Amino acid sequence: TVAEEKQFNSRLLKPREDFVKFMKELKLSYPLQIDKALPANLVCGLVDP
Repeated sequence: TVAEEKQFNSRLLKPREDFVKFMKELKLSYPLQIDKALPANLVCGLVDP
């Protein structure tokens, strides 16, 4: 849950700027399904296939 993440994820205990810096330094690739998943999440999954 979000509450558990806030409690146990040390990255979330730091200021927002530190979190953003840390995540950028990971140099993660663009998520493969984000272009489908994000719009679906914004409408509670109610999208045409």
